[in-house]
Amino acid sequence: MYVANSPDFEGELWKWGDIHLIKRLTDPDEIAAVVSFLSSDAASFITGRHMSVTGGREYGYNLPQ
Repeated sequence: MYVANSPDFEGELWKWGDIHLIKRLTDPDEIAAVVSFLSSDAASFITGRHMSVTGGREYGYNLPQ
């Protein structure tokens, strides 16, 4: 079942947050901060790097039931 089709949308959404090690979903500002940094002069020495902005999901991956 897709989260958007759930009668308990808010509850289902929080279950998806639980699959991350930090136990919450991301805020769009957190993604924007990474993009902003990579676009700035502060990141001028970073080339060809994959940045995983997942809240640790790949390390604590358990899909909600």
